[in-house]
Amino acid sequence: MRMRTLVTALAMLSASSCDRDAPPSPLPAGGTVASASESESESAESAASASVRGALSRCSRPYRDDLTGLAFDHPCDLDVAVEFENPGSGRHVIKRRLLVTGQGEFEFVIDAWENTDRDDLEAWLDRFGAYATYEGSDAVFAHAGARRLRAFLATAGGECAPLKHYAIVATDSWVFRLMYVDGDEGASRDAWLRIVEGFEW
Repeated sequence: MRMRTLVTALAMLSASSCDRDAPPSPLPAGGTVASASESESESAESAASASVRGALSRCSRPYRDDLTGLAFDHPCDLDVAVEFENPGSGRHVIKRRLLVTGQGEFEFVIDAWENTDRDDLEAWLDRFGAYATYEGSDAVFAHAGARRLRAFLATAGGECAPLKHYAIVATDSWVFRLMYVDGDEGASRDAWLRIVEGFEW
């Protein structure tokens, strides 16, 4: 199966999850897989790519996390802070959470789990997906990051809670979930895509 680009996958998920009516709760990975025709995918990718290029042209500044090595550029008007840490906890527990905030009703939440067994993405999701995914998620696999890592891209939420768009990727040492809590009707989506498409570690 051809791997979808991030912008194509997100466009498909956004279109398929507009009628959610219950807030998500953690459950294992394996939600509905979205599908679309080749022409629909190409059209969505073209529009979304233009939007991301616009975001990339704005003022940005770099951030590198001292624990995980995760690095990304973000818009100058956003701030990054460590929200909490759980040193010495089990492998299923988030070791560090970064919060990216600015003006408006949105959050970018970046969670990191230690990948001590160096699992690939699917193996890690099989073991620990219950702690990282949400019930009712529509999901596809795509590529993310500057190194084009395999990514589990999903959308969950609905009328009773803001949509959550999130990407989960696995490296040799860490598993990251990069999530956009969409409380601003998509206004910050481009900034989130910028982080997801360009992060390094």
